[in-house]
Parts: sequence; C-alpha cells; structure tokens
Amino acid sequence: GTEEQPIHIGKYGGEAKPVINGNGLAEDALLLKNQEYWAVQDLEITNTGKGAAPRRGVHVVADNYGEMHHIYLRSLTIHDVNCIDSDKVNGGIHYNAIGDTKPSRFVDLRIEDNRIYHVDRSGIFGWSTHWMRSKWYPSLHVMIRNNVLDDIGGDGIVAVATDGALVEHNVVSRANQRS
Repeated sequence: GTEEQPIHIGKYGGEAKPVINGNGLAEDALLLKNQEYWAVQDLEITNTGKGAAPRRGVHVVADNYGEMHHIYLRSLTIHDVNCIDSDKVNGGIHYNAIGDTKPSRFVDLRIEDNRIYHVDRSGIFGWSTHWMRSKWYPSLHVMIRNNVLDDIGGDGIVAVATDGALVEHNVVSRANQRS
C-alpha cells in the first residue's frame, strides 16, 4: 500500500464477517511482515491447534524495516487461539518491532474496536528490541482503544517501547485465566 492508497482487507457487504481460521497449522492466522499502509477490518480470526505451540490471531512485524506506517486493525473478532504460556508473544493481536541491523518501529498503529476472547497468554501485546534506553527507538502514534477483551490466558493489554501511546476506553475482563 501507499499513503495515498492503503490496502484494505475486510468484508464487502453482508452481515457475517469473513473467517480466517489458522487451524493451528501456522503460528499466525494473519501476518503482516514489513508491510505498511494496510487497514484490516471486519474479519473473524481464530487459530486453534492440537497441543501447545506458538500461535497468534494477528501478528504485525517490523523486522529491520525502519519506520512502518499506517497499520489499522479495526472491528476484528479474534477468538479461540491456544498457544504456549511461556512466551508473552502469543495470543490475540501482537505487534513487534525487531532487528539490530536497522532500528524499526511503528508510526500510526491503530488497534480499535476489536473483540478478543478465549485466547491464551496475551490479548494485545506490543514488543520491541529497542525498549532499553541504550537502544531506545519507540513506536509513535500508537492507539489502542475501544477494545473488549474477555477470558484472556495471561496479560490483557501491554504496550512496550512506545512514546505517547494512547490506550483508552478498553475493557479487559477475566484476564490471567490460565497463565
């Protein structure tokens, strides 16, 4: 996508949200890696597999990319993601800015109006290899708002290595149910 023409994924008409079911066959039911100018909305996402393994519903990764702009995750229903408890980067929605070759971060990341339930480990979790002050390169204009999370295995919402993140009007109930 571009600033003028972001890529949109979502439903086009009808009442039911299209379903993306990872069936536990891949770590991520939906993965955006080193992509920018995307809007993903109005989807139902699940990723249940046999046994414990790393799994996520949605995973957004900036890996040695630099600044990754305009990622909007809106009105998603994410549920039934079973995974391992020993790693927080498992569960509903995860965004990671990683890499030592080229510092990476998100600029204008919005996680809004989502419903996340019955996911193991983390509901919404952000991470960066640039969280230490000696490597500080925070994500900017991160907004996590109006999300409803219920029956979360571990942490509800964690936003690491951001500067000025707006986290508001979220409801987290029954967190830390299995961790």
